[in-house]
Amino acid sequence: MMQDAILRGAPLAAAPLSPAVNGVAVVTVSADKLKAVLFLRKGRGGGTPLTPAAVSEAIRASKVKGFDPVAVRKDLLAFFAGTAAELADYVLVSGRAAKPGSEPKVEWRALFLPAQEAAAIRATAAARPEALKSLASLAAFPLARVEAVARMKKDGEVLRISPSLGGQPGVDAFGAAISPLRSGAAVVRLFEGVAMRKDVVVATEPGILEKGSDGMVILLRVRPHRDAEMQVTLAPDRMKASVSFFPPEGDGARISPEDARARIRQAGVQKGIDEQKVLVLMDRLIRGEGFLDQPIAEGRPPRMDAQKRIEFHVHIATGQALALRKDGRADFRIQDRISRIRKGELVATVRPRDPLAEDGWDVTGKTLTVPAEAQETLKAGRGIREELRPDGSIRFTSDSAGELVRDGGVLSVTEAHTVEGDVSMATGNIKFPGIVRIGGSVRSGFTVMAEGILEVGAAVEAALLSADGSITVGQGIKGEGKAVLRSKRDIEGQFAERAVLLAIGDVHLHGACVRCQVKCNGRLKLDTEKGTLVAGEVRASRGVEAQNIGSPSGVRTVVSFGQDFLVKDQIEREEREVAALTKRVADLDTEMFVLEKRASESVAAAGATVGVAPAQSQAATMLSRARVQKVQALKLIEQRKMRLITLRDRYDEHVPSEVVVRGTLYPGVILESHGRRYETRTEKKMISLRFDPAQGRIVEKL
Repeated sequence: MMQDAILRGAPLAAAPLSPAVNGVAVVTVSADKLKAVLFLRKGRGGGTPLTPAAVSEAIRASKVKGFDPVAVRKDLLAFFAGTAAELADYVLVSGRAAKPGSEPKVEWRALFLPAQEAAAIRATAAARPEALKSLASLAAFPLARVEAVARMKKDGEVLRISPSLGGQPGVDAFGAAISPLRSGAAVVRLFEGVAMRKDVVVATEPGILEKGSDGMVILLRVRPHRDAEMQVTLAPDRMKASVSFFPPEGDGARISPEDARARIRQAGVQKGIDEQKVLVLMDRLIRGEGFLDQPIAEGRPPRMDAQKRIEFHVHIATGQALALRKDGRADFRIQDRISRIRKGELVATVRPRDPLAEDGWDVTGKTLTVPAEAQETLKAGRGIREELRPDGSIRFTSDSAGELVRDGGVLSVTEAHTVEGDVSMATGNIKFPGIVRIGGSVRSGFTVMAEGILEVGAAVEAALLSADGSITVGQGIKGEGKAVLRSKRDIEGQFAERAVLLAIGDVHLHGACVRCQVKCNGRLKLDTEKGTLVAGEVRASRGVEAQNIGSPSGVRTVVSFGQDFLVKDQIEREEREVAALTKRVADLDTEMFVLEKRASESVAAAGATVGVAPAQSQAATMLSRARVQKVQALKLIEQRKMRLITLRDRYDEHVPSEVVVRGTLYPGVILESHGRRYETRTEKKMISLRFDPAQGRIVEKL
């Protein structure tokens, strides 16, 4: 440098005499991560100097932890203040090695097969190398190294490795924990079909577990293996048989066509076998193709007529104890317990047996006889008439009305229906085309209708009773203002309270009649000392016989007699019909007035078109129809008015009658006949009253 300066004639000042070296700060971590050392070198000459900031950055970038920052800072300041050019192998962090525990244990969970069976499996595998060609592990784990075998299911445990015990964890230079090392840890090498899940080796596929070894290393794999399976399934009724086949996997056992046929026979399939279908399935079996529920046999059902042999033409009671209303609620008053039948009604038809009917058989060969319902027939019992038809069928017709009863194959008619207890929720309403006998009472809200006589052993509450014959009530009628009893003959009972009694014949009570509406074409008879008629209204064509009529308090009691009150009912119905027809005529007159106006407007509008004849309008058509309806209504009014004249004449005719009071007739009682009234202001004893047509008034007979 000096010679160069002399030659150049330039001064030489502050020229470094040492070589240029850059400053260095490096943290090195050992391979086991247990030690981190710091190397520092100061810069010299023209090199980059080493600064404390560069050292701090190097330590931070190394991410080591656990050093004492105070001690490190002190040592670094001493290095920078000293004359040493380098700081080598400065231990920055010293970790702690883990203390190994005891040797881990291997616990086998697989159940290895006995030696003889295992040898047979290995021999089968060796004899069928083509079945194992898909195993990629045969090179590393050949069959020669297989020491034991076991049958495994998917997710089955093969072995469990227990962890080592007694070890202590360590910590590395980065502050991470180090697990205790396993002293002499078992080495397991896994191939196809197995996997390690934590400390457990499990089978990922079903098959044969093969265990081998390579020195201290355990070799494991599960190779696909399944024997061929064949299932023969019979339908529950044994009318069909089907076969399913699952081909073998790996070196699993095969099934030959001969074995397959033997299994079909062992399943009991003996008859109805479709040989063509069986041959097709055997071909698929040989080629190793699986199939599911393929039919191979079918039975033959008994041959019979598809229609039922017996056909009923009347409703047969279902026994249902309730009916559903439109709103979905259950009505226990409406029940279906009686098979009702009328006289002369066609009950049932029995068709002749099918001459081609024959027994069938199922796939096991069992004979299937013609069902009993195809062979059953009917016979006529009491009240049923049997008729043989030209086509061989038999018709059964009722000779009487009542309840149809089928006892086995015998049809009969019971003319009386009996209820042992009450008519209530247990029985529902009763409607019967014959005699009805009730042992108990008829409860409120229920209906009993009979086309014969009606007998009630106990009481009648707020119920409706209707009969074509007589109605007999063993106890009283407690109507609660809602009971109605209607009979086309007589009504008889102990007493009646707040009820409506309607009879074409007599009304006969053995006790009082209180606040009732009574209408009969015979007599109202109250024939005991308790037979008092109090309040209400009575219309009895042939009069009344009672112990007392009215009461000391003067309660209003009305008795009409001496006229045919059924004719009066007919008159009222005819008058209502005439009123309705008259209103209909008035409505038609209004409608025709409007239609006439519309028809005129329609004709005028159509006539305005030159050369075109006006077509009949819709209004004109409706007008014509309304005129026809009016004419018909006027004719009906005339006919009903003529009928009213006849009925009024009949109603004016006197019916021989008498009101007999054995005890007392009280004030407040009104007797009426032919528009004439009789009232008394004083009590009268043992009196009879009748209408005298000659005098035109009601007269007394003391």
